Amino acid sequence: MSTPDPHDPHDDVEAFRVKRTLLRCHLAVTVPLCIADLQRQGGPDDWQRDRIRGWGMDFDEHLFFHDHQTAPQAARVAEALAVLAFQPGGVTLPHLGLHFEATLSAEGTP
Repeated sequence: MSTPDPHDPHDDVEAFRVKRTLLRCHLAVTVPLCIADLQRQGGPDDWQRDRIRGWGMDFDEHLFFHDHQTAPQAARVAEALAVLAFQPGGVTLPHLGLHFEATLSAEGTP
């Protein structure tokens, strides 16, 4: 593989495709794990909903991370998507082809 040329727009497009593919794979694995944790506790509580609301997250801005914030930002996005999955209709990321929807049984358990 050659070294990316910062002046070649094709390198930017390819880097974007790779990041998008990796992010899709990451979220496809981590969000269901976060959902399972939330289901075990009976769904997200008010504190968790308020917490993600406080992040003021615009998913389009946060889906591609810069500097050294990749791991914490990826964890935040996965947690936020898991909480949002419990809302009616769940949450969809059409540009990644992902949809997450979570429910609880009548007793409040998975």
